[in-house]
Amino acid sequence: MHSYDDTPALIGKQSAVVTFDDLCAWSTNILPYMEGRHLTLIICNNHIDVVSAYVTCIRANIPVILLHESIVDEFLEEILERFKPRYLFFPSKRELPTAVEVMNQVGMYSLGRCYDDTDYVIDRNLALLLTTSGSTGSIKFVRISHDNLLANTADIARTLLIDKCDRTITMMPMSYTYGLSVINTHLFSGASIVVDECSIVSKEFFQHIESHDVSTLNGVPFTYETLIRLKFWKKLPKSLRRMTQAGGKLKLKEFEKISDICAELDIDFYSMYGQTEATARMSILDSGMAVEKKGSIGLAIGNGEFELRGADGERILEPNIIGSLTYVGGNVTYGYATGWQDLAELGDAPSMLDTGDVAYFDAEGYYYIVGREKRFVKIHGNRVSLDEIEAILSGMGVENAVLGKDDEIRVFIPERQLDVDVFKVLSKKTKIPRRIFQVFDRNDIPRLQSGKVDYQTLASCG
Repeated sequence: MHSYDDTPALIGKQSAVVTFDDLCAWSTNILPYMEGRHLTLIICNNHIDVVSAYVTCIRANIPVILLHESIVDEFLEEILERFKPRYLFFPSKRELPTAVEVMNQVGMYSLGRCYDDTDYVIDRNLALLLTTSGSTGSIKFVRISHDNLLANTADIARTLLIDKCDRTITMMPMSYTYGLSVINTHLFSGASIVVDECSIVSKEFFQHIESHDVSTLNGVPFTYETLIRLKFWKKLPKSLRRMTQAGGKLKLKEFEKISDICAELDIDFYSMYGQTEATARMSILDSGMAVEKKGSIGLAIGNGEFELRGADGERILEPNIIGSLTYVGGNVTYGYATGWQDLAELGDAPSMLDTGDVAYFDAEGYYYIVGREKRFVKIHGNRVSLDEIEAILSGMGVENAVLGKDDEIRVFIPERQLDVDVFKVLSKKTKIPRRIFQVFDRNDIPRLQSGKVDYQTLASCG
């Protein structure tokens, strides 16, 4: 980062600017108080000091856990007990479930040292621990190496042609793999980031992208669904030239709407596919192919490669045959950790990632996701995709979420849309008997920080 000198890196509240030189110098706020190489837990919100703390740790080869500030004390306490981090960087006003010795205060944040001095070995290549879902209740973390971070960050930056003239704005939590990837790729490229916590439905958000000449917006499907409802194309600054989408499959109707708007406004729209277990992103659908290959996740980025496997485990070589999607690349991470004992040795570089998705590729090699393997149920012996059932109702403009088990499908929709004859529509479209479906009134479909439906919470309420 030294090569970017006094160019802006981070822009915070009241237009406070942190240059790349400032970002390097910021390390003096915490490094002098940290002895040795020990696990550090950062409780995150989108603030320039939190981003600076993360960057400092990564550059100093200090392994970090990133957790969203909304994490409840019960889970935070369990994570502290299982992973025994030596240091915590946290909002000063937050009451922690365990006592710490405050070593230094930086603005509204504190660096604390835990009184539990359990000493343990950490693999030199371990950089980062992230939860897989964005949920605050997960005790299983993905082990991400420095090699993973560098490979994926460089591939994404090159693929999207990010350079020092670019500027983005934080639209997702940095504790979420896609949100963090946006930060990594822009700082890696010498670009700048408006570090902001404004909701995308607020006037302030659109004022900020206008006043700061933001060139790139990034979001998950729920982000774009919301932006469409806001008729966002009427509020975009002339500086905007790129939009990216990942974090789940965008509904076809919304995909077409976004790609049409971007084409009309001369904005590049990139649809991407990724998972935390692949550091962040694995593929991209180039903006020039958005119309011809709509609904596709595109092609693998960098040196990555997709493969499809049939039920017999053999590789599928012919197009338009559905199989289990696997991925090979330098960004495939090193499995999971559920406690400090799992940090001592990462082991050999993993050879392949089983994505858990079902997909097919067309004659030109473009991949299309059909659904999650775990999101299939058997109805009278036939496999049925719950994602496809959701898509049927979404295509009619009905907000919904679908759960199921063998010979039972539960559909959750808002009360205001109960005038739709769900039983009739789904039975006709799927040829599944009406008695298999149960419909529930649910006005507030729960969502994770990533914007995806929180099926675990939904299942406990349904």
